[in-house]
Amino acid sequence: MDGVTRDLIISQIEAQMKTRSTSFRDATPRLEKASEDNAFLKDVLADYRRYHRHAIEEKQKQIDAAERILKHVESLDETKTKITHLGRTVRHDRGVLVQQIKAAREEMAGLIQ
Repeated sequence: MDGVTRDLIISQIEAQMKTRSTSFRDATPRLEKASEDNAFLKDVLADYRRYHRHAIEEKQKQIDAAERILKHVESLDETKTKITHLGRTVRHDRGVLVQQIKAAREEMAGLIQ
């Protein structure tokens, strides 16, 4: 997963958080005004506030989890790159060794004759 994908995921989560936050924020003043006249609405307002806090906490947990997963995926990608490089080095070294063995055999064949 590259940086662009990560940024896209983060912006989608932030957009969702902003949308919900806006709707709760818009409803809160109306409920506060109405709750002055109605004791039942005070409980509803308190419930809205608890739910709003809970929604923010859950979104933050989702963001934190996504960021941890992203770091792990990036770490795996770095490891893959290192392994690929190491594989190329091993193949190159193998080729050098094969050439040295062939040269030594040819030298030995020349010495035997």
